[in-house]
Amino acid sequence: MVNRKIQLSFIVVLLIGVLLLSFSILKPFLAPLALAAIFAIVLQPLYKKIVGKMPNQTALAALSTVLISIIGILVPITLLGTQIFNQAAQLYGTLSQEGSGQNFIVITINDIGRIVNNFLPGTGEFFTNFSANLDLYIKQGLAWVIEHLGSALSSISRLLLDLFIFIISLYYLLQDGGKLKEAIIKLSPLNDKDDAIIFKKLEAAVNSVVKGSLLIALLQGVLTAIGFSIFGVPNSILWGTVTVIAALI
Repeated sequence: MVNRKIQLSFIVVLLIGVLLLSFSILKPFLAPLALAAIFAIVLQPLYKKIVGKMPNQTALAALSTVLISIIGILVPITLLGTQIFNQAAQLYGTLSQEGSGQNFIVITINDIGRIVNNFLPGTGEFFTNFSANLDLYIKQGLAWVIEHLGSALSSISRLLLDLFIFIISLYYLLQDGGKLKEAIIKLSPLNDKDDAIIFKKLEAAVNSVVKGSLLIALLQGVLTAIGFSIFGVPNSILWGTVTVIAALI
C-alpha cells in the first residue's frame, strides 16, 4: 500500500512537472495559437462550404480556406498600412512646419469651442487651451510612433514566426477541429449533451464578439474617412484607421 501511494504521488508530481514544462515551452506561442483557434471558429462556415464542394478532401479544403483568409486579410492590410505610413509621414511633415495644416486644425477647434460655449458657457476656455497646445500634442504623438517604428520593424522575425505558427495551427484546427472537439467531449466528466451546448454557446459568443466588433469598427472608420474626405480634411485614411482602432478599444 505504501509503495502504491508513492508510485501515485510520483506520477502526479511527474505529470505536474511535464504540464508546467509544456506550458513554459508553449507560453511564447499562446497568442498565435489562441488567435488561430478564434479564426478557426470564425472561418468554419467558409470551410464547410468548401468541404461541401469537395467531399473527402478535408486537407485541401482547409488549405483553401487558409489561403483565402490570408489573401483576404494580409493584402488589404498591406496596402492600407502603406497608405497609412505615407499619410502619417506627410502629416508629421506638415505639423513640423508652421503652415496651413496647423492653422486649419486650430481654427476648427476654436470654432467648435465657440459653438459649444454658446450652449455650455465656460467651456470655450478649455478648447482655447487645447488648441494652443494641439500641435505639440500631435508632434509628440507622431514622434513617438516614428521613434518606435524602428523597434517594431526590428521584431519582424518574431512576427513572421508567429504568423507561421498561426497559419499552421489554423490549418490543423480547421482540418481536425471536429476530432479535437469530440475528444474533449469524451474526456469531459460532464454529460455529452451539456458539452455540446457549451461548445455551441462558445462558438456563438466568439462569432458574435469578433464579427460584431470588427464590423462596427470598420463601418465607423469608413464613415469617418468618407466624412473627412467630403469636408476636405487631409489624411482622411489615417484618421479613419485611428477611428477603427479607437472603436475596437
